[in-house]
Amino acid sequence: MDGEEESNPQQLIIVRLVENRCTISLDSSGALLHKRGYRLATAKAPLRETLAAGILMASGWDLHSPLIDPFCGSGTIPIEAALMAGKIAPGIKRRFAFMDWPNFDRETWERLKAPSGQGPPKSVPRSWAPTGMRRHPGGGENAGRAGVAGDIIFSAAPFPTWKFLRGGAGW
Repeated sequence: MDGEEESNPQQLIIVRLVENRCTISLDSSGALLHKRGYRLATAKAPLRETLAAGILMASGWDLHSPLIDPFCGSGTIPIEAALMAGKIAPGIKRRFAFMDWPNFDRETWERLKAPSGQGPPKSVPRSWAPTGMRRHPGGGENAGRAGVAGDIIFSAAPFPTWKFLRGGAGW
């Protein structure tokens, strides 16, 4: 059955009937859009990647000031921050359902996503690299899969010993 699914992927078709109107939709995304493909290791209370990106945008973070996530868990907020600062488009490495459609044109797709930050990532200066602090070691695996492991500082230590920025700007 697995081989059959790979060679003949399933397409989700949604049919909605409301009053006298029928709407037929094809799911072009496949996996939920918050699944960007890098977060395989999760903490106890995982934060969706899209929510982390939204929090960063709503916070007013300017992509240049220091950013510290004192309880980073699996590192979602620092990873999204490093992706934003590096101008790497969200989900750039993920696979979408429309890629299995018979008329999918890979050449056109590659050309369309090229200006979206697909080029070589712009490394985040270490002086203001996003920092994730947590009680236990880890977090780097997800950052590695996202391609930003070298742009984030993960620190593990008991909470009472954590030292934060004093004075100056930062998030």
